[in-house]
Amino acid sequence: MTLTTSRIAYEDERAGLGMDYAEAILIIRRTMAHANGHPIEVTEVKAPANRYEIGYSAELADDRSAVFTPEELADNGIALVI
Repeated sequence: MTLTTSRIAYEDERAGLGMDYAEAILIIRRTMAHANGHPIEVTEVKAPANRYEIGYSAELADDRSAVFTPEELADNGIALVI
């Protein structure tokens, strides 16, 4: 399950990410679960909202089954894949 939210960044987040006061931060939290439903891993990514955009491969590709290499993604300005 992936949950994407945003909010104004806290002071320590602004300092770590080189953000100005009152800028929004994207928070992308992915939870991987065992077949029985118990969480196995939670990954959280925080990024300045004015520098990143969220997109899903099925929405970005003409071919919904396409798989992109990191190089192909970078050529299109996509820096992070979750």
